[in-house]
Amino acid sequence: MATHTRSHAFIVRDGTILVLRQAIGGNARWWGQPGGDVEDGENPADAVIRETLEETGLYIGTPELLRVWSYRDRRGDPVQCYMHVAEASPSEVILSHEHTDFAWLSIDEYALRYCSDPPGAPEWVKAFLAEMRQNCDAFRVWLRAKAGP
Repeated sequence: MATHTRSHAFIVRDGTILVLRQAIGGNARWWGQPGGDVEDGENPADAVIRETLEETGLYIGTPELLRVWSYRDRRGDPVQCYMHVAEASPSEVILSHEHTDFAWLSIDEYALRYCSDPPGAPEWVKAFLAEMRQNCDAFRVWLRAKAGP
């Protein structure tokens, strides 16, 4: 079974991150970051630039890699995920058909609302959300470094 590669980014504006509500794939309650599949011959940074533009209409600068992590999706297939951070252009968010809503949240708001284990969640969901919390921790480190001493 081949590993699937995905790339996502915390898109930052004024100290907040952009989160998108998924409209497709049977998971319309999921809020997450722009991103998606890395196409053949594409590198993860270029993929997240492309995906962010397609999903939000926003241009981003060169994404900084926060971490690379692996998980198994709901079918049990292996996925390697690249998590980046990038500054957003000042333009307005224009959602694609893949999402129904968006919000700009602090990292703490996002982690509390969308990265906590729901009651009765299967183990694969708990493992995935634990990795998402690690993404949030890596982003907090990035924010502190960006703020300086």
